[in-house]
Amino acid sequence: ECGSGLGHVARGLCELGAHVTATDMPCNDLEACRRRADVFNAEKAGDETCGTMRIVELTWGQEHWKDSPLSKEDGKYDFIILAEVFSIPEVHTELVWTLSRFMHSEAEVWSIYMNRPFSMMVFVEIADAGGFRVHQFDTEQVDLMGLDTSDIFCLMHKMTYDP
Repeated sequence: ECGSGLGHVARGLCELGAHVTATDMPCNDLEACRRRADVFNAEKAGDETCGTMRIVELTWGQEHWKDSPLSKEDGKYDFIILAEVFSIPEVHTELVWTLSRFMHSEAEVWSIYMNRPFSMMVFVEIADAGGFRVHQFDTEQVDLMGLDTSDIFCLMHKMTYDP
């Protein structure tokens, strides 16, 4: 999960059995997320139906890539989760560059966010990067689990990569 904040999405995925690497910038909620992950992993140790959660520092973009432990790993990720990370257009380029480091022909990126001014501009960056295929789900296909959407508009996308 890129931009995991406090790790709520990562934890939910772990409870469903996923082994999750949750990332965020060091100045955000990284330490709080790490503490929560340690407690979660300890509570669920031995539970074979549950996944695991690790927290790793990652600031998006080429300039910061070498500082992340992920730059030194050869790990291949099946899914990349982006929840509410498109709201700041000034970091779209860095986000797309970082995504391209993790993408391979079998990887999928899943994103969900509330549409705000300029959120959709990230898809211009994605198109410019090349290789990404984007599918936008119809609003009827997205289960918002009771969220009142009378004054917000949620969007969900699945992206694949074929360089």
